[in-house]
Amino acid sequence: GSCWFQWHRGLNLAALVSISSGLLLAANLGGRKGLKDFDLSTHDSFGYIVFGLTVLQMVLGFVRPRGEIISASFSQPQEPTPIPKEQHSFSDAEVASQEIYSDEEPNDPSSAAVTSKNHKSSLLRMVWGFLHRWVGLGILALAWYTAHTGIQLYQERYENQALGILFWVLASMMGGTLLMLTVYAKLFQNKK
Repeated sequence: GSCWFQWHRGLNLAALVSISSGLLLAANLGGRKGLKDFDLSTHDSFGYIVFGLTVLQMVLGFVRPRGEIISASFSQPQEPTPIPKEQHSFSDAEVASQEIYSDEEPNDPSSAAVTSKNHKSSLLRMVWGFLHRWVGLGILALAWYTAHTGIQLYQERYENQALGILFWVLASMMGGTLLMLTVYAKLFQNKK
């Protein structure tokens, strides 16, 4: 797959491991203190929600519908044109324009929605993409909020403000990095 996808998958797996570790640590601490001290504070509740949504996101990643590409002219299906090895430097859009990946009837415009001038994507894939993107963004926002409330709890308990400053420095650095990577991908993605 693409470099972006490998990073995406790796970071999501790292997030799942981190969230699972946090949940296990919290359960271990809760077990030592006894269940009578176990409450569903904002931090705890959001932690469980983030964990559940992360698992849902992983499941969505594994059940992704196949990307269907159908000629916008609704022509009859053709066999994909083999691309010689020396021409593999084409962009994904150029390669996709030479292939048809659909098992559906190409003359049925109701089964797909136009996503570009030359191609169509199935409605199922579009719904999946919308869910995957917004569940991911929701997880990101809730995870940051949960981490922030956890740090606030730590600061209240141990009267240490340094961790809060470190959190916002790291959050700013990560946000800036994600913004730069997004801009880079959008600017140079189609120029390969």
